[in-house]
Amino acid sequence: MSDEQDMASGGARPTGKRGRADAVTTVPRPKVRKRPASEGGESRGSRNPFSLMLRFLREVVAEMKKVIWPTKQEWFTYTVVVLVFIVALIGLTTGLDIGFGKAVSVVFG
Repeated sequence: MSDEQDMASGGARPTGKRGRADAVTTVPRPKVRKRPASEGGESRGSRNPFSLMLRFLREVVAEMKKVIWPTKQEWFTYTVVVLVFIVALIGLTTGLDIGFGKAVSVVFG
């Protein structure tokens, strides 16, 4: 679509340049008024707790379907990485503990 056709149809295309007021026209959004509970809107305390629980469980299942689960190889790799990291931290903590213990015994006799 050429610029002449675009201008004739009334649509504005962004040019990618900032600072030009005529580059993109914006359409204001209509304001939405929320209805009070007395006009048919739902109040927080009026819903059945079992329906809320059922809705929650449905949403949990829907979100769990979106999860990309790791393969067995990825699980194994992640497990090994975590275990190696834990062993390294245990070694570091043990070394510092023994070192500080010896330093304290040397200083305070």
